[in-house]
Amino acid sequence: MKVVGRVATQKIDQFMTQDMLDKNSRKELSQQLLEIEKVIFETNQRLMQEKVPALDSDSFIRFSHLVAETRANYIRMALEVSKLAHQPEAAVVDQLRRQRITYEELLSAFEAMQRVLERGYVKLKKLS
Repeated sequence: MKVVGRVATQKIDQFMTQDMLDKNSRKELSQQLLEIEKVIFETNQRLMQEKVPALDSDSFIRFSHLVAETRANYIRMALEVSKLAHQPEAAVVDQLRRQRITYEELLSAFEAMQRVLERGYVKLKKLS
């Protein structure tokens, strides 16, 4: 199996040891990091295929609609609160908070699903 990929990090190291300055040491470290990335990729791919065999376009789209509906309900509730002529009661704020938490949790799960697809851990199954 041939694996091709790219790694982008935002971390910048300011200090380097003598080994890190050595070309051979850098090359060896780079190879080790690539091997680790390959193992991580293969592990994620295997586990996702074992544990999430039913991810298809239909389920992905259905979940995206659920996230959109939950977002709309959260914003609708916030707008209703904004119409109050007084500070909202604690129960109203709690209800709004629960709706936000629900939306954020579903959004987080959706983003995880997207990432799994973008990284190639699974391929969407085509519907017949």
